[in-house]
Amino acid sequence: MTTFTEYRVTPGQRWDSVAYQTLNDPYGYQVIIENNPEYRAIVEFNTAVTLRIPVLEESTQVNPQLLPPWRR
Repeated sequence: MTTFTEYRVTPGQRWDSVAYQTLNDPYGYQVIIENNPEYRAIVEFNTAVTLRIPVLEESTQVNPQLLPPWRR
């Protein structure tokens, strides 16, 4: 089950800046859009709205084959 936090968007913000503020990844906006389909068509928010931000689980195990040789 996915848990969510709420984030209040300020006017002028775009999806990438919301993703950066909430997920620390400006390219992670797709998962935010998927959980807020009513705002899908918005490119830049012109009013303050509250979005549901999924809490992503961090993987604690790293595949050693994916690490560079000096980190294995």
